[in-house]
Amino acid sequence: MRLLFFLFIIFLLDIYFYLGTISNVNKLTEYSFIYKVFYWILSVSVYLFLVYFFILYKGGNKPIIENGILYSSLFIILFFSKLIGSMPLILDDVIRLFRLFVSFFSNSSHTYDIQRLDFLKKSALVISGALFSTLILGMKWGRYNFKRNKQDIYIKKWPDKFNGYKIIHISDLHLGSFGSINKLEVAVEMINNENPDLVVFTGDLVNDYYKEAIPYIETLKKIKSKDGKYSILGNHDYGDYTGLSRESVAWRNNFNNLIKLE
Repeated sequence: MRLLFFLFIIFLLDIYFYLGTISNVNKLTEYSFIYKVFYWILSVSVYLFLVYFFILYKGGNKPIIENGILYSSLFIILFFSKLIGSMPLILDDVIRLFRLFVSFFSNSSHTYDIQRLDFLKKSALVISGALFSTLILGMKWGRYNFKRNKQDIYIKKWPDKFNGYKIIHISDLHLGSFGSINKLEVAVEMINNENPDLVVFTGDLVNDYYKEAIPYIETLKKIKSKDGKYSILGNHDYGDYTGLSRESVAWRNNFNNLIKLE
């Protein structure tokens, strides 16, 4: 029931955004049918993905589809692009309702135009399109745009001999969605160029399964640190998002194998 309710909400959002923007698309191009076809093929694909994803998780003993986090991210990007893009349409509807209300109780012969405002309809398309494009570009290329964020930390009574002690903090690699050993090599090289005293990793090595990390282990072993490398588990590392019961053999095997990798 929860899945049906969720799909119903998404469908209402789809209908609302589509009806609010299609008239402007028709004005902007004579090939508006491309927008219609692409819009609904993409939307229906999302519905099918959600049903498939839900069935896999509910099954518990079945592995989730490869790159599940990637597909989930695509869904979130699409959903929020439509949701944020609908804000000008909601504002427009509020204005139209206000005009209709005033017109209903007014004794004036003046007729209020309750058509949608072109500016707000165009804003919905621009905002949604810009947000969708930016997030997609960020997911495709931005995730490999590694940057160093330096932070000086001052601690009272810190021993002078440890002045300049350098700790490298890395986190949330989600190797199941990383997609490139070569890109990880670049990140490791950046870490080693810092000549760290200590390296700490604070969780989410994988999305769900320990096997996601196997192709990248040899690269991660290349990280160098004077005083060692330390790692803790993140929420994804426990494998709870697989739908497996913690009492099951499959869950214990997955968890124990990940511990060995850590």
